[in-house]
Order: sequence, then structure tokens, then C-alpha cells
Amino acid sequence: MSNKQQDLFNAVKAGFATLLSSPTPGNPAYTSNVGQKINEWQMTAIDAANDSSLLPCVCLSDPREVNLGAPNGNERSSTRQFAVEFEAALFLAETDQTATAARQAKTDAYAMIGLNQTWGGLADRTEPGEAQFLSQKEGNRITGVLIKFTVKINRKTWKA
Repeated sequence: MSNKQQDLFNAVKAGFATLLSSPTPGNPAYTSNVGQKINEWQMTAIDAANDSSLLPCVCLSDPREVNLGAPNGNERSSTRQFAVEFEAALFLAETDQTATAARQAKTDAYAMIGLNQTWGGLADRTEPGEAQFLSQKEGNRITGVLIKFTVKINRKTWKA
């Protein structure tokens, strides 16, 4: 049985995997290379000090889904609109850890999302949320950027 939220997560993950400066044919070239590795729900710290091959990467999660109610205000409808909230932490390679590179990674991510805001027809639209710089524990170097965005989907109630 298909799961719309998992299908959506897979489409978002595939989108972020295209954030490469040397893309596969048919995909645009971006400045950052954060799409080299995509981590789903990375709960532990990325230990790049001991393994620099862990960077650059994207840590992607979909922590929350909110029921926005019936589309067009028709409460008798069995369909509801849901907002699936995503968080994408774009971590830069150690040699690229600057505010300028973090801004460019954010620009690349926004450009990628802007090309396909419905994620292949799985969603109605995607809306931007917050973005903030990430820094290492000591706080003296920018390590990446956290991007939050919401994907709005319609589906039947009580159906995943």
C-alpha cells in the first residue's frame, strides 16, 4: 500500500540529492555540493573531525504534519489539506565553511525547490519557512544552514 508522506519524503530527498556542482545529465549545476550525501533523520552529531568524508551532506527530516482542514471550507468533504513540515540541514565541506558558502547553499536549495514545488505532482505547493546559519559547538565558524519549509498536500482523512 502506498504511503503519500513516504513518497513525498523520497521525492524531497531525491531533489536535495541533485544539489551538485557536477550534476547528472538533465539536472542543473549548482554551486554547492551538499547533495553528495543525504542523511534521513540524523539524530547524532556528524563527526567530521574524525571522518571528513561525512561532509558535505544534507540531514533531512519531516518532523511534523498539521491538519489544515477541508479544502475550500467544505467540512463535509472526506479530503483534508495537510502541511508536512520539513527541515533540511545543509552541512558544508570543511574547506567551504563560510557565511558566503552557506548563503550559496541556501540559494541552491531554494532554486531546486522552485523548479518543482509540487514534487512531481505529489503536493499542491511548497512554502518557505525559516532559514538560519548553523555553527560548530564553539560558535566560531559557520558550518551550514538549516532550512525549514512546508509542503501542502491533500488526502483523504485517516489515510496515510
